[in-house]
Amino acid sequence: MVGQWGQGGNNLNILDYQPAPTNMKHLHHIIPKHMGGTAAKNRRSYEGDSNPFYGKSQTPEARESISKTLKEHYKQEGHPWTGRKHSEETKEKFKKRIPWNKGKKMTDEHKKSISEGRRRK
Repeated sequence: MVGQWGQGGNNLNILDYQPAPTNMKHLHHIIPKHMGGTAAKNRRSYEGDSNPFYGKSQTPEARESISKTLKEHYKQEGHPWTGRKHSEETKEKFKKRIPWNKGKKMTDEHKKSISEGRRRK
């Protein structure tokens, strides 16, 4: 007997199922190197405005939900950096790094907005 899926008149005979051809290439998937692809050439870019979340921000409810979830997770599993320390070499790299905003001039309006933001906390 052949099994069937569906309800009412929308039955699909299992024998009618045809898998997708194996020679199909999807540009939005990474094609493994052994199949002739390269990660860089075939990977979808999420940089800048091609990112679906570009220019958006999480709602306060979403932020609270994420925060609660992570706090519960870290209570059970522990934070990944617990018990670890940066090596002396890494600390030296941090000290030598030039901040992204060094030497940039801030407008009076920008300084005022930073000042107000600090007062709100």
